[in-house]
Amino acid sequence: MLRLSNCAASILLVIAIVSTACEDGMETVYCLADAQGPTIVITVTDARNGKPIAAGCQGIVTGRDGVDSLHACCLLDDGTPLGLMAMTSAGVFVVEVHKEGYRSWRKTNVRILREVCGLSSVALEASLEPLSVSGNDK
Repeated sequence: MLRLSNCAASILLVIAIVSTACEDGMETVYCLADAQGPTIVITVTDARNGKPIAAGCQGIVTGRDGVDSLHACCLLDDGTPLGLMAMTSAGVFVVEVHKEGYRSWRKTNVRILREVCGLSSVALEASLEPLSVSGNDK
């Protein structure tokens, strides 16, 4: 089951105006220019306590066209990022997130599809496991 954080849900808001053509029952979709947002959004949390840990994370997206870096997104008022994002083309991708002191996270077979008004968006949640657990949640 895919859970969307408030941050990921707000980023994945697709801007489209839909009206129905009454004559033949077909839907007509009007797309707004420049409505495409990030295609991949990853909320990054500590598996022990669920706190956001995207600050200091590095990540890559690998597809048939090569490798691209993930970028920080969804900043809190103090500038702390809640997640990472990428703008990709349509295709199938492998997404990896790395952070010092945590096990690397990897998701394969991430599909971005071409849709009527642009590309689909995928929201992922990377819950990173610490390399060693001291028993203290900080």
